[in-house]
Amino acid sequence: MNPTDFQSFLAAVLREQEQRFFQLLDSLRVGHGTSATVAPPAQGNSPPPQLSDIESFVVDVENPTHFNDWLRRFEISLMCAAPKISEKEKTMVLATKLSTDAFTEFRNCCLPKDVTDYSYEEAVARLRLLFSKQRSVCADRYDYMRLTRDEGEEFMHLVNRCKAALKRFKFEELTKEQFDALILLRVEIAGRRTSARSNPAEA
Repeated sequence: MNPTDFQSFLAAVLREQEQRFFQLLDSLRVGHGTSATVAPPAQGNSPPPQLSDIESFVVDVENPTHFNDWLRRFEISLMCAAPKISEKEKTMVLATKLSTDAFTEFRNCCLPKDVTDYSYEEAVARLRLLFSKQRSVCADRYDYMRLTRDEGEEFMHLVNRCKAALKRFKFEELTKEQFDALILLRVEIAGRRTSARSNPAEA
């Protein structure tokens, strides 16, 4: 834990202890001479923490460690704000801290289930697969050439996906030799898929 995270964690612990101290004083004032007890806060009905100190996660394709760095700060902040939060609530809070584009990719990765159908550990594992891997430009270019419109997908959503994929394509850096190799790869893989569908026993 770096010094900044440790200071934030220590400050949160001190604030919690201070709140408990004042709650105890209030209970003593109200129930002086009686055996009044301090009722613990109701966790079940309290809304999930907003974590305003943690910015929304935005995909950074140039930095494969960006998600892990962001996740570490998220978990520290969540531990300080709601140490007794349930697994389902943790997944919900995590989903609300994703940017619109990141959440869309995460939701598509979870289909046909909903994002809240997974445990926190399962959700994090899926997010790491999406955003922590080091991808090559060749893989991004190949994915761009395979783009299709999903069933029921809104047109503007398709346009935004194409724009994001084209940005990763880096067309201005593409050489003729790379383009030729990309087309050859596309034709070769398409041919293998066609052969597999025609001869399922050999697949």
